[in-house]
Order: sequence, then C-alpha cells, then structure tokens
Amino acid sequence: MKAFSEFSDSEIKDHVSKAHKDHSNDYDANTKFLNGDHWQEGKGWAGALPSEGNKRQQAISKIKKLFTSQNVMKEITRRHKSAVLGKEPQWGVDLKRSLDEDETPKEAEQEMINEIMAALTQWWKEQEVHTVLEDWLEALLKSSRAVLRIYIPSTYLENGTIDTSGELPDQLQKIHVEVVEPNKGAVIENTSENSRAGIMSFKDDDENEIYEITYLNEEGQTIIKNLSDEQESEGLNLGGNLTMYEGSRDLFLTEQIRQQNKLLNKALTMMSNNVDSGFLERIFLNAQPPGKWEKNEETGEEEFKPAPYRVGPGTTNFINPPMIEDEEGKTEALGTANVKFREPVSNESFSEAKSEAYSAILEESHQKHALIAGDATASGEARIQALADFVMDAQNTKSTVDKAGVWLVETVMYLAFDLTSQDDKVEEYGASFNCRIDPGNIPAEMRNAIIKQVNEELLSRSTAMAMLGVDDIDAEMAKIDSAAAQALEMLRDLRNADVQSPTLTKKLLRVVIDDKTWLEDELEEGDISTIEDEIQQQIDQRTQQQDLLGNIN
Repeated sequence: MKAFSEFSDSEIKDHVSKAHKDHSNDYDANTKFLNGDHWQEGKGWAGALPSEGNKRQQAISKIKKLFTSQNVMKEITRRHKSAVLGKEPQWGVDLKRSLDEDETPKEAEQEMINEIMAALTQWWKEQEVHTVLEDWLEALLKSSRAVLRIYIPSTYLENGTIDTSGELPDQLQKIHVEVVEPNKGAVIENTSENSRAGIMSFKDDDENEIYEITYLNEEGQTIIKNLSDEQESEGLNLGGNLTMYEGSRDLFLTEQIRQQNKLLNKALTMMSNNVDSGFLERIFLNAQPPGKWEKNEETGEEEFKPAPYRVGPGTTNFINPPMIEDEEGKTEALGTANVKFREPVSNESFSEAKSEAYSAILEESHQKHALIAGDATASGEARIQALADFVMDAQNTKSTVDKAGVWLVETVMYLAFDLTSQDDKVEEYGASFNCRIDPGNIPAEMRNAIIKQVNEELLSRSTAMAMLGVDDIDAEMAKIDSAAAQALEMLRDLRNADVQSPTLTKKLLRVVIDDKTWLEDELEEGDISTIEDEIQQQIDQRTQQQDLLGNIN
C-alpha cells in the first residue's frame, strides 16, 4: 500500500468499496427492512412462484396486493439500541496523570476541568450528539461497522483557514459530528507501516464528488486533506487521533433474522389471503345457471344469457340441471343438479408459523426474554438466563460505543484546544465515557431471583448489576469491595476493644459474607456512632482500671 499522503480519488473509492464489500448486501437489505420496505420489489417474498414469465408476473402482482408484513427487525433493533443508548451516557473529562488513592486534582486543574466540561456539555446539547450516536449505533447494527466523523463546515473557513480567535466554547460550536454511511467511508490500516487513515467521499453543495483523507504525519500530527481541491490542513495536535473513527461488532441483523422475518410476513400474507377466502363457497355441479334463452339476431340461433345468482336473507333459488334435445326433438334433463359448500380454512397453521418465526428472531437476536416475559410456564431460572443473554449482548455493543465515545469527546476537545492555541493541554486531559445499560422494567420477583442466583454463585455480581440496571458497574463494585473492607476493619476494632455486641457483629458479618451490600445501606445511621461510642467506653473503662491498679500498687 502506498503512503496515505499520495492517495488518489480512485484509491479512496477502491478502499471504501473493499471495506464495505463483505456486508454491503446486509446493509442494503437491512436498511430496507428497517425503513418498512419488506416487499423489496418481490425479493422480500419467501413463498413459491411460477417459473414462467407471464404467470410469474401475474402471481407477483396478486401477492403484492395481499402482502402483509410486521417489522420485527425494527423492533429488535430498537430494543437493543434502547438497552445501550436509551439512557444518556455518562461522560467526563479527567486528568491523564494518575492520582494517589486519597489525592484529588489541584485547584487549578479542577477549575480547568470544570471549564472544559461546561463548554463540552453545551456543545453536546447543541449538536444533539446523543441522537447522532443512536444513528451511528443503528448503522453498526445494520452492517457490523459504522463510521463517525468530526468536521468544521466550510462556512467557518475564510480563504481556507479558520478564525482561531475566541474562547473554548466559541471554537467548539464550529465543530460538527456526523455519521458516515458505510459505503461512503472507512478507516483503513497500512499494516507494513502500522498506520491508519480515515477515507471518505461526499457531495458538496454543487453535487460535486469530494474525496477526503485524514492521517498522521511523521510528527504524529493529524492531517486532513481534500483531494478534490488539493487543500491540506496544517498538522493538528489531536493526541494521535484521526478525525474519523470506525467501530465494529458481529453482525446483529443477520441473514437468518431476515429469513425469519420473511417467513413471518409470508404467514401474515397467507392469513390475509385466507380471510379473503374465508367466506362460504358454493360449487354447483351439473347445474344450469340462472338466465334465459334469447335468439341471436345475427346467427338466428338460440343462446343462453346468464343472470346474477341471488344470495342473502329470504332469497330462494331453484337450481335445475341443463336441458338437452335429442334427435327426435324431445327435451330431457342432463343428469342431476347438485350444490357443494366449502367452509373457510382455519388460520391455525399460519398463526403457528408466525409465532415460530417471531420466536426464532428473538432467540437469534438474544432477546428471548421479551418472549417469555408474559409466559406463565417459564421458570425463574429460564427468565434470568434469557435476560442475562440479552444484557451480555448489549454489553458487547456497549464496549464498542464506549470506545467511540472516548474518541469523540477527546478529539473534539483536542481540536478545540488546537484552535485556541492550548494544544499543550492535550497531554494533560483525557475523557471517560460510559453507556448505561438499561435492561428495561424488571419485576420485583425477578430482581429477587437475580439476587438469589448471585448468593448461590450462579451469576456474577457484574452481570447481575447490569441486569438490575446499575449505571456505573465498576464504581459500584469498588463500593462493594470497600464496604467489605470497612466491615472487616470494624469487626477487628470490636474484637480488639472486647466489645460484645451481637447485633452489630451480625450486621457487619453479613456485609462481609454477602459481599453485595453497601455498608451504609446495611448499617443504620446510628449504628456506626454506637460502635465508636462502645469502643471508646471500653477504652475509657480499661484506662480507669489501669489507673486504679497503679494507685493501689
């Protein structure tokens, strides 16, 4: 692969096509499904069709009129997105240098963090970044890869340069973020040089195709190059970040899910067709239709002119067999007239097929918990395992979104630093980003069952916390460990002071043994002060005893 600085328009186009090739069909089909186009010019029909041209087209036209669909793919995509990004993510600005256990940022550092956070929070709201990330996540679920890009619109450029006057909030407002369609952009890697570049194409206001590449120069600075007009930015200190980011995960909306949604649509369509065919049918065997014989003025022969068959309440019809005339001119009935009735066909088989397809979609997408939520026969363990499967899949996506969030906040912050001539702060400040998993409404009995499985060591604490909707799992885990340590320390103090307090000892032991409850939740507010008072009383009593013994001696 040639150096990124020497890339041409055609090479950008080729590399984007190559990156998109593996899942281009998935992306196109999934986009149509999510947008409600399940027919897709006949490709969405999973039933049999005649092989001959005219008959095939006639069948397709008839099926299209009856075609009925249910957008289950949109349902599972929305549920997964809500689990990962339904809540506003927690993000922030941190010091890059490590702090000691009890150390806090210096006053000037904290003031700077507050200033940056205030400016970034305003930018986040005005740019509706949460919504952009939701769109990016949907693209990720449709094609297994998705691209984010930050840029400064041309309206802020004067003769190709950006006005760097103004404070941090002013410069941040110039920075925009967008989702790049997978067939328009990619982040590629030159393995021989261990370097990466972001490449994309887009159309300007005049519908001209523009090609852009972003890469790091030899000094580690970020370069943005517009190949269409040969404009190239000066080196930007973005902490080694590009202005484009690509995230990936296993394909969520798989071919199997599309097949099952087609099967479900087929069952619905057949049910709809069966409704039309569900009226009582009459079949007349060897019966003369209502009508009369009239003489044809052109041929002079008698012809039968059918009349409408009357149906409805109070209607009476007389049905006779056809009459024929023999060689001698005698008229006689041709056999016996008969009427057969066909009752409507049951929809049971179609309903079962629909239910099976729906269940298969939820299982394939790790969302079987939504199916058994209203199933009274499902066991508590089955419900928990289904919910755990959903949460773990959401956590896999969360890790990808968290990385994208860190890149986004840091790169935007660093670009604003560069535009305000504060790029020295790039080495001082970083970002944190945490999607808050939302498993949905968890009934009280299920919460109790989850806690029980943790106690029986059948479920990890971190997974259980995610299932219960705990926002910052790492922080809560640290609290739990801290609570156990505090409880142990208090138990040692009670023992050393020879304090006999069975009730308090039992509470402290429960914190240590369960290893799942916060100390301040387990102990009432007065308990800790009671422990301290009793310890102090014991110490005072021993001191008095020692003083008394000393005086006696």
